[in-house]
Amino acid sequence: GKEIPVDISLSPLTTERGVLVTAAIRDISERKKIQEELRKAREVAEAANRSKSAFLANMSHEIRTPLAGILGYAEMIAFYCHSDEERKAYMEKIRRCSSTLTELISDILDLSKVEAGALRVESVAFSPMSEVEGVVSLLQHLASEKKVALEVSYQRPIPEQVISDPTRLRQILTNLLGNAIKFTDHGMVTLKVFSSPSDPNLICFAVVDTGCGLNPEEQARLFRPFVQADSSTTRKYGGTGLGLALSRKLAEALGGQLVLVTSAPGKGSTFQLTIPIAQQGQDAKPSAFSDKRTRAHSRELWPRLDGVRLLLAEDNLDNQELIKRILVEQGAPVELANNGQEALDKALSGSFH
Repeated sequence: GKEIPVDISLSPLTTERGVLVTAAIRDISERKKIQEELRKAREVAEAANRSKSAFLANMSHEIRTPLAGILGYAEMIAFYCHSDEERKAYMEKIRRCSSTLTELISDILDLSKVEAGALRVESVAFSPMSEVEGVVSLLQHLASEKKVALEVSYQRPIPEQVISDPTRLRQILTNLLGNAIKFTDHGMVTLKVFSSPSDPNLICFAVVDTGCGLNPEEQARLFRPFVQADSSTTRKYGGTGLGLALSRKLAEALGGQLVLVTSAPGKGSTFQLTIPIAQQGQDAKPSAFSDKRTRAHSRELWPRLDGVRLLLAEDNLDNQELIKRILVEQGAPVELANNGQEALDKALSGSFH
């Protein structure tokens, strides 16, 4: 009842009745199917290579930009500073460039881990509201600089304690909110937190913005690694196109999903993260640090280390000096080990916390 592709072979055959023809007819549907799959796979591979080439071109720019800032302002401090105020301003620029570079490299490494199947997720008890407040507090200055309102809306009941990976949740929310702020020039960004109406073991985080929005073609490319919605996006807003692809993979690693709910040009976008949670009381290990320590982004939140005896194992002399100075400033006596053998010898013979 349908057409099929066939291969026909004709051969002459001499007989007593004269020359006849033998015909062999084969159904080659399976062969055609395999050929079509190979063609599509080749096209996907070629597209991936083109995307990665474009990504590397963007990456070279993205990495060089903060590096140029770090090196340039370091040189300004070393040779051209005329006041403490000027020096302090340059050092703040170096700190900001360094933070940008660190986030960029972290995203690249995390995506590589996910694609290699080497990413590990934790299962610890934590407060989802504390994590949300920490992320919002971290990004509030960015929203304020753009004069964009950043708000959180809790649709209760929301569990006080859940079991999942707070680090990866924080990473996804930071990406989503950071993107929303970046692509919103006026209006507001809202993070809505609520329990799934269909399953109490799921918690949802919806990020709603009034930004530039996406057309259907841009939406189709949105979650591909190394791809931004439009090549001009990189020039205008910066970034590498890693954030959403990484966030979706992290959501899947947590057993959840990240989807674009709605988007339209000029009308903003809504992304929703849904992850499974377990209520506290089920098997889980407690978080290794308090909320204050895990979110110690500013100098004022660093814990005091008075009387805590520390052994610092570090083979890079510049890092030795930097880390030791920070720890000593926080009150800790520090002893150095220049290599692994020294670290073992001192750890076994000394008395360190």
